[in-house]
Amino acid sequence: MSCFKHVEDDIKRKLNSLAIKDPLQREFLDGIFGNEEGKEEGLVDADSNADFDVQLESLYPVWNEREKVARKLSEDDEPEFFNYFSRSIANNMKRTMLKTVRKSTGLEEEFYFNNKSKSMNARLKQCKKAEKTGKMTWLDGISLVEGLVQEQERNIDRAVIDEGPYQLCREFENL
Repeated sequence: MSCFKHVEDDIKRKLNSLAIKDPLQREFLDGIFGNEEGKEEGLVDADSNADFDVQLESLYPVWNEREKVARKLSEDDEPEFFNYFSRSIANNMKRTMLKTVRKSTGLEEEFYFNNKSKSMNARLKQCKKAEKTGKMTWLDGISLVEGLVQEQERNIDRAVIDEGPYQLCREFENL
């Protein structure tokens, strides 16, 4: 899994290097990662690699025009962002960030963060949304964390018997 924050930072760094600032930078990011406020899905929400490729190809003229406006490029100047994204981000994103990948790892609609506290926070928010609760009491929060710990323990047990979302690495397959 690729960390959402790190991929987003890489893309922002490239956009900044091209002198593409907000609000146009935000439009690029929303097209890639979606927009929770507007409930719009992005490339990472594609249902398959083929769907991702089709959506990405449809963004070619949009992104090139947006970049030309942001950078005030002439008709002779070649935009760079689409080629950068296609070459440096797209394949990794398909392997590690698509909705199908996130669901298969138990993240559902959430993104992966390799900062453990952020990742656990995302899982807690996911569980809280599933329960459709408002504010939580301390007792509710503790129960939620206990439930997540139990789920993780079950997933470890299931990995040993070759079921569930995780697999043992080769050196431990004999367990």
